Amino acid sequence: MTKMDRAYQESVEAESALLRGVIDMRSDLDTGSHISSLDPHCFMSRTHQVMWKAFQVITESGGLIDAWAVERTMRKIGAMDSDVQTAEGVFADSAGGFGSSDLRPRVAKVADGFKRRTLAQQMQLLSAGAMTEDLKELESQFAEIASQVAQAGNPRLRASTDYARQFESYLAGKPILPPESLNNLCVTGILGIDDAIVANPGRLIVIGGLPSAGKTALAIQVAVRTSQAHKRVAMGSLEMDEDEISARFVACACGVNSLQVLRHGRERVSYEDRCILTELRKNIVGIHGCAGDSWCSVEAAIVREHRRAPLSVAIVDYLQLLGEPDTKGRRADTEAQAIGEITKSAKKLAQRLGINVLMLSQFNRKVEECQEPTLQNFLGSGQIERDIDIALLLWNTQLNPKPGDDRIIMCRVAKNRGGERFGKFRLRFNPAHNQFIQEETDPTPATTPNFRKTMDQQPLNLGA
Repeated sequence: MTKMDRAYQESVEAESALLRGVIDMRSDLDTGSHISSLDPHCFMSRTHQVMWKAFQVITESGGLIDAWAVERTMRKIGAMDSDVQTAEGVFADSAGGFGSSDLRPRVAKVADGFKRRTLAQQMQLLSAGAMTEDLKELESQFAEIASQVAQAGNPRLRASTDYARQFESYLAGKPILPPESLNNLCVTGILGIDDAIVANPGRLIVIGGLPSAGKTALAIQVAVRTSQAHKRVAMGSLEMDEDEISARFVACACGVNSLQVLRHGRERVSYEDRCILTELRKNIVGIHGCAGDSWCSVEAAIVREHRRAPLSVAIVDYLQLLGEPDTKGRRADTEAQAIGEITKSAKKLAQRLGINVLMLSQFNRKVEECQEPTLQNFLGSGQIERDIDIALLLWNTQLNPKPGDDRIIMCRVAKNRGGERFGKFRLRFNPAHNQFIQEETDPTPATTPNFRKTMDQQPLNLGA
């Protein structure tokens, strides 16, 4: 057997070992991230390429990797009968989804084989013109080869684009965003805010405020209004148990007093309320009792629920109560570093699952009651404002309001990736019914200029 044949056989065996490892470890939290880290074209075998593509399609949609799902997905993407039979053989040799080995070495071995093949192909092309081409051109090609080898197999590095699709959409009078990204995944039920924010898949949203500013109430309203838009929501609270949370869901959805619901119930429940709560039961799932209240356990619960049925929004109440995630044996030196690790991990989770992750956050002590906060006032600030895509800041307008009375709460959209920023909204908050209603929008104009209007007022100088 030649060196070339032996190298080919070793590559195929490494690919088979990785595929078996994915099937053995499909119940593990990190399996999806390993699958998304490698492109199918890194595999030499066509059958292995099709299987890996099927794994990616299943995990991106929140499904669970099993023999039936893999076979169905493979046939959808054009697999032949021989490919499906090979996949069935791999499943027959698996450990039933409860393997214990680490996938990282197997992923690295397949990626290493692909890099070696890329290097060999590029060097072969380079050697053909080594004696005839310009020396500077050869040096440039060497640099290009080094870049291609370093980036080989990374699915996040896409081919270059000329933005033709986006420009053609605009010229045709259509929005640039694709149809599946036009509607917000996260719905607040407050028209001004819903029109302002761009809650596309992969967004990390943070609601910040001092105690009693209504952070949890607004999060509960988000859960209710999003579920009423026929989208699935996971709600995890480290501050309240399922009884209190459920009472506030009922209050927000049905317009009743949450304390009355919690302690005394109601003699008569209308047919309309029964229908509303039936819909909420379908679309809201609670995440309570996560081990140690760590981010890792909450993240695992979100992934598990997303695999059962795709989520639109995952809500965590609240950020500073979470235990720091596993950082490979390292521990954060400060609270700010621990919070930064959580927000980075939450952002990656939102992007990997294609959902919105909404987290609540406290402000630091530098913010006084009834004072308008800024992004720099987040408790453990620094990484938070860098990672988040949308920031909603809440503050009271009254000192020592009477318990149970309606309050005026101000809300500012302090960060809004892809949308309007600095919008300020005046909200009437009913704490008994756990509801926010927009009263009016602050007439103060945004501090960002209207670029299009400015350009229209200044005619272009096209020269002679």
